[in-house]
This record gives sequence, structure tokens and C-alpha cells, in this order.
Amino acid sequence: MLNRSEIALECGFSRSLFSSNDPLKAELARVENEFIKSGRINERSDSGERQSDSSALESKLASKERELNTLRERLANKTAENEDLRRKLASNNAILDDIIPTGRRVKL
Repeated sequence: MLNRSEIALECGFSRSLFSSNDPLKAELARVENEFIKSGRINERSDSGERQSDSSALESKLASKERELNTLRERLANKTAENEDLRRKLASNNAILDDIIPTGRRVKL
């Protein structure tokens, strides 16, 4: 299958035009059939999904796992930073609780 989003972007119109414009839809179907017959692109399977080989799926899975690990690491860093800031805030609030009633000026 041809990527309709990329085609629309390159041609400078909305992707929804493929479903609303019958002549455009027919021309796209003609071009897709021509490419399928010539072997340039793979035909859709019965379930409507693209046929993929296992190495491409494994590569995509590895990429997603790396992204997930990166996000987990960022979450751990932000959680640690958040806890540190909470401790600092509690410390500063304790100091302010002592300073405000007495009216003393102290540099923090």
C-alpha cells in the first residue's frame, strides 16, 4: 500500500481528500494496482495489515524497548529530582515557620 499521508503532504493537500474525491481515489487505486503488478510494493493481506518480515518487526521491537528504557531512566531521574526539591521545600518552610512569627530577617 502507498502511504497516503506522505502523498498528500508531498502534493500539498489534505489526506481526507483521498476519501472525498472520487477521481483522486480511482487514480490512486489505479497507480497502486500498477505498482503491485510490477512488484514495486506488496499487496495488503486479507486482514488489511501490511505484510512484514520478522526482522523488521524485531528491529521495531528493539527500538521501542530502547525508547521505553530511556523513558524509564528519565522518570527515575525526575522522581529523584522531585524528592530532592520536596526536601528543600520542607526545610525552607521549617525555617520560615520560625522566622515569620518573630519578624527576624534571615538570608536563606
